[in-house]
Amino acid sequence: VDAVVTPTTPSPAFRFGEKSDPVAMYTEDVFSVPVNLIGVPAISVPSGTVERDGVSLPVGFQIIAPHPAENTLFKIGSDVERAIGTYGLLVDAYERLDERVRTDMSDRIALLARRLGAGVHA
Repeated sequence: VDAVVTPTTPSPAFRFGEKSDPVAMYTEDVFSVPVNLIGVPAISVPSGTVERDGVSLPVGFQIIAPHPAENTLFKIGSDVERAIGTYGLLVDAYERLDERVRTDMSDRIALLARRLGAGVHA
């Protein structure tokens, strides 16, 4: 098996404050928490929207792969984004950010990686 695909969350995004019960909120992470605990590579790919109460809410799915198959994740994710017409949207949004914001984001990612001992360079 090259990869396993699951929903990112069991339901679309909920409105801020809609769920006050912590357990109800935590159940939205039922697919992502085990992956994080195990520590295998995974990526969430936006795959569209669903209509709820007249509002379009984002939905996505998670691709999980074994170590060291990160490239498989990126390949599948980019293929899906190309197929549904969203490829490059996040890159375009990132490139439109002010240079100071991009630098700050890169610095924060590098700091987090160092703290986690990941050796990732932003």
